[in-house]
Amino acid sequence: MLYREPDPPVRGIPVLFIPGNAGSYKQVRSMASVALRMGHHRSLTTQFDFYSIDFHEELYGFYGGNLMKQTEFVNDCINHILSMYKTPGYLPEKVVLVGHSMGGILARSLFTLDNFDKNRVNLIITQATPHQAPLLATDYLPDFYTLVNDYWRAEKNTSLKHVMVISLGGGTRDLLVDYRLTRLDGLVSEGKAISVNTESVPKAWASTDHLCAVWCKQIVMALVRSLCDLTLPNSSNLISKGRKVRQTFGFHLLNHTGYDKAEDSGIKEVSLNEQFEHDTLDTDHLLLHDYTSKMDKYFALRVTKNVDELVIISNNRWKSWVFGCVHQRLDESCVKGVDLTPLQILTPSSSPRVYLHLKEATLRQYTHIVMHVKAIKTPIFLNAHIFASQAQTLVYEAPTAMALLLDFPRSLYHHSDVIINSTADRLIYQSVEISSLTNVYQAYVAELDIIHCSTDKVVPSFMRLQMPWAVGSDTYAEVSPSLGRGNLSLRLQVPYPVGSEHAKLHLYLQPTCQYKLSVRIDFRKVLSQFARHYYLFLPSFVVANLFMVLCHQLFVVSKGQACPDIATAQDRYGQPWKLALATTIIELILSQPTVGTTLTRYGIPLSDGAVLESRGLMLAGLHIILYTIALVIVRTYALITNLVLAVLGKVMRYLFHQIFTHHTIPMIGSVIWWVVLVLGIYSSWNYSGSVGLLITYLLIIADITASMVTFPLEDRRHTMWYLQHTLLLLTFTMFVLSLPEFVTWIKNYQFTRTLVLDPSRYPSIVIATSLMLVRFNTDYENWYLSYMNSFSPVVLAMVAILYATVNIWRLNVLIPTVFVWVASVQSFGILLHRQKHADVICREKEELAKKRS
Repeated sequence: MLYREPDPPVRGIPVLFIPGNAGSYKQVRSMASVALRMGHHRSLTTQFDFYSIDFHEELYGFYGGNLMKQTEFVNDCINHILSMYKTPGYLPEKVVLVGHSMGGILARSLFTLDNFDKNRVNLIITQATPHQAPLLATDYLPDFYTLVNDYWRAEKNTSLKHVMVISLGGGTRDLLVDYRLTRLDGLVSEGKAISVNTESVPKAWASTDHLCAVWCKQIVMALVRSLCDLTLPNSSNLISKGRKVRQTFGFHLLNHTGYDKAEDSGIKEVSLNEQFEHDTLDTDHLLLHDYTSKMDKYFALRVTKNVDELVIISNNRWKSWVFGCVHQRLDESCVKGVDLTPLQILTPSSSPRVYLHLKEATLRQYTHIVMHVKAIKTPIFLNAHIFASQAQTLVYEAPTAMALLLDFPRSLYHHSDVIINSTADRLIYQSVEISSLTNVYQAYVAELDIIHCSTDKVVPSFMRLQMPWAVGSDTYAEVSPSLGRGNLSLRLQVPYPVGSEHAKLHLYLQPTCQYKLSVRIDFRKVLSQFARHYYLFLPSFVVANLFMVLCHQLFVVSKGQACPDIATAQDRYGQPWKLALATTIIELILSQPTVGTTLTRYGIPLSDGAVLESRGLMLAGLHIILYTIALVIVRTYALITNLVLAVLGKVMRYLFHQIFTHHTIPMIGSVIWWVVLVLGIYSSWNYSGSVGLLITYLLIIADITASMVTFPLEDRRHTMWYLQHTLLLLTFTMFVLSLPEFVTWIKNYQFTRTLVLDPSRYPSIVIATSLMLVRFNTDYENWYLSYMNSFSPVVLAMVAILYATVNIWRLNVLIPTVFVWVASVQSFGILLHRQKHADVICREKEELAKKRS
């Protein structure tokens, strides 16, 4: 689809929008409409032609069977778009790709195609795209990601060195794609990648949810300004120089200087006007409040051996006003200097302000830092301070989770630490190193209160949280003078790598005021952080919990006792310390380098704990925490389904006994069982495995109801439906994991009735076939159970936690394995029971023959 208003013959710069998971082609309107208006406003000689792809809103972020076909379709679209341009002088050579969510992965996957011309794309813009790993490692997604990312890692400095990739992450509001997944670390060469959190984007400074990343006006404006700055007069191509492209996007997305364009911010040597007054200060600071002047003046701060940082804050709109120079003698003034103004950064404020924060590496190149204060009638402020970093840095050890637990319940209502009771006079900068902020689940709130101000006119101050290991991840908060306070959430967007600098809280203050700084833990955001980073790992723990329930149920049955329900089985055998503690110990053993190397040598993959460790998400007691949460989930769902099935059973018992006799009910149930079961296998093979799973799920519900109708309440065989209940939940879990395939099959049913690449087809057939051999309304002696083989699901539960926490696709193997094992147990039991019964009859005949003889 081409988006143009109006729609003349194409002669602009082609931009192709690739929608994401369940995304619509109409989402292109956000950027296209802004680009159209901005192009007219800037009187650009060449406009942008925005195209969009329609994937019928497929869930290809969770189902990867069509990803390669979609990649080939994008390649065909690019070829077709370039073939549409016929006007001489307006023949574009390249297409700009903009991908939202999984659309960004498709944009990068193009380069893995043999028939794709790599020179046709040199700029990719991605919005909330999970570059590092898929959200859920199901079906074909891990293999697709491995193909794409391995190719980019291998070719980033060779065949892909011309490709610039811009990645924007939504930050804390994006509950679907975590910001750490959107970063390009290790995938694209450092000079060709920009990874930025929308909370750091100048003039936006706001987190976006997953869909808002497409239409947030401030973010869209920043991207469109970057594209417009790269246009060439009377050309359908953008500037292709990599350095210029990076400088332009870096200006609008990272370090906005307050100027209109990036070309205004080049660092260069300039000559200073000797006619202006030069004042070399003897102090380490310059404080100008409500300053006006009729003439220009230079103020110089000395760079001595004892200082290594400089902070300047001002609300001026000047160009070229901060310089670094070298004095040969102490009594001379600077004649020439290096313009350092391009290093200033726009601050989040209702009124335009900039700050300049120079580190030791920059300061050591000069003997003086000179500030050119120009003649001005409108009052401005300018605050500068040169200092030793250690003198202005405090180290704060935030309370850890263990410390809070030991101090419970006092920690619930008294958990605020005062870091600074009152700031020093004329202080404009203070930093706090938060040494204990190392885990992604931690969340604190920094509260900066204004105690007193010596002037009525107070300029807003602000706070900045910096993560040195992740450029583009800073977050800001303004301290409003009207409210007298400001809050900044302290939580990690990217896991802390061991050995890096710790997170820092920077305070940029008004020197006429005194402030109080306190930090408190935010329990609500702690839960939010934990949920954001770990909720996708719960399926394997839910399955492991059900395996433990099944184990206890089979063990009780092996003793000839009544089968317990799910709640009882959890209380007896599903406690977290019985399995999660064991897997934690095994994980510690597997994490040893020698053990991991040995297992890999024999073809055994690394545990998922190693994957979590590499992503910075592994923490002590994680297995126990997730298993406990899964236990609550299973218990809640079991109670709900238990209630529904109990009501349904009573209703069906009444209806069946009114219509049929007690002897005909089992026969009718068997007929329905076999018909529906065959239908499930047929549907799995000819349509989709998810359809077969749904039919199997409904079949088990019907069989549970039949067992309630067939056996009286006092019959212990009536309790066997508790075992069916466990298998019902396992089948439901399989169906939930296959929901993306189910939705894809429904959407594509008008085109094809069979989902060709279907990861749930064979597991569904295995489950249905296993149920053919399982009839739970038989006697207990038909079960071939022993003390040892009733504990077999425990092994599978351990495997689920150790190897399917991240790689969830392995559950498609483990769950059918349990069904096969249960079916084999009963099948062997039936055969042995028949053999035993035959032996008894044979012995009776022999004894009868002996008596007759």
